[in-house]
Amino acid sequence: MIQLPRRSVTRFFIPLIDVMTVLFCIFLLMPIFNEGQRDTEDGLPPVADSVRQDLDRERLARQLSEARQRLERLRQEQSPLTREERAELERLRREKGQPLAQRYAVFVLGIDAKNGQLFYLDPDQADQKQVVAGEPDARRLIEKERKAAGGRELYFLIQLPRKKSPYPQVKQLNRYDSWFRDVPHGFESPAGPR
Repeated sequence: MIQLPRRSVTRFFIPLIDVMTVLFCIFLLMPIFNEGQRDTEDGLPPVADSVRQDLDRERLARQLSEARQRLERLRQEQSPLTREERAELERLRREKGQPLAQRYAVFVLGIDAKNGQLFYLDPDQADQKQVVAGEPDARRLIEKERKAAGGRELYFLIQLPRKKSPYPQVKQLNRYDSWFRDVPHGFESPAGPR
C-alpha cells in the first residue's frame, strides 16, 4: 500500500512564493531608487525634468563659450603673423570694401605703331604726346605720378598698338619692362591676343 508523505510539499512552496514576490517587487522598484541616487550624485536635488534640462542647456552653453574662447586664444598664440603682417592684413581688409578708383591710380602709356616708342598723353600740357625716351624719363614719370597718386597704389598699364604693326619688338618690350621693374606694371593689347 502507498503511504502519503508525512509533510506536505505545499508547505515549502508557500513561503518560497512569498519570497519570490518580494524579490520581484524590489526588481520593479530598482529604477526608481537608481534615479534618485543619480540626482544626488550630480549635486542637484531631485527636480522636475524641464528645470534639469534648462540647467543642462545653460551648463553646455557656458562650456561651449569657454571652449570657443580657448580655441581663439590658441589660434592667436599659434598664429605665425607678426605685428606688421597683422596690420597689413587689417589694411587689406579695409581696402577690400573700397571702390577700385579709390584704391588704385592707373596710368596708361601707349606704344607707337610706327616706331615702337613709348609715349603718354600729358593732361598738364594740353594733351600733348610725351615720349619716354629712356630710363631717366621713366624714373621722372614714376616719381611724378607717385606724388599725384597720393596714398593710392600706382599701376602703369602699357598698351600695345591697336592695329597690326611690327612694333614693338621683343627687345623694346624687354627694355620697357626693365624701366618699370620697381613699380607694378603690365602690358595690354586692346586689339586682343596677338
